[in-house]
Amino acid sequence: MKQQIGMLLQLLVLGALPALIYFQLVYGVRLLVMPISLMIGVVVFAVGTTLRNS
Repeated sequence: MKQQIGMLLQLLVLGALPALIYFQLVYGVRLLVMPISLMIGVVVFAVGTTLRNS
């Protein structure tokens, strides 16, 4: 079960970050949102990797 949740988190991050970049290019989100979102994505991806390896 942990491996499936980890893979789901990784897929969520891999899908959300490009969508966020597209959203930022089209609608012009504040510049500060991008690095914060990237850091959140890295943390969530790392948690997903840890869950998949456990």
